[in-house]
Amino acid sequence: MLQVDLLLCSASPRRAALLRKLGVPFRVCPVNVPETPLPGEIPWNTARRLQALSGRTHRVHTAVALGGRGFLRIVTCTTEAEMRQYNARAISDSVASDEPMDKAGAYAIQDRALQPVRWIRGLYSNVVGLPLAPTARLLRHGNIMVSADVRQRAAAEEA
Repeated sequence: MLQVDLLLCSASPRRAALLRKLGVPFRVCPVNVPETPLPGEIPWNTARRLQALSGRTHRVHTAVALGGRGFLRIVTCTTEAEMRQYNARAISDSVASDEPMDKAGAYAIQDRALQPVRWIRGLYSNVVGLPLAPTARLLRHGNIMVSADVRQRAAAEEA
């Protein structure tokens, strides 16, 4: 039997939890990518980012790659999210809770206190951090088996 070493190159506990749902063994191997602003780029703090998103629609883009000897396959997923309009108090409460501190967009769609998202067009799991159905298909393409019930649940998210 082929030994597969699947690596999750992210320190995100949300991505790890989503990947666990697919029922495949993996190791977490975070990649240290500096997120410092480029020259001329305005650094965003969490409160400013939340204020900028408030009441607006934006797109969440995710790319997932699977590689091995002689192949590399990449899938991308985009989900539109319309944010709820929230006031300065809601933003300051969210920032004080530390909930948004390790989030790329400064919010978690699953944050029950802020409830930042009004609606999405696309995959909920993509906004959380890892699009399940496209990831399951990618793993199957790489001959990594994902159980049928997990495939069905992931596919249901796309419906």
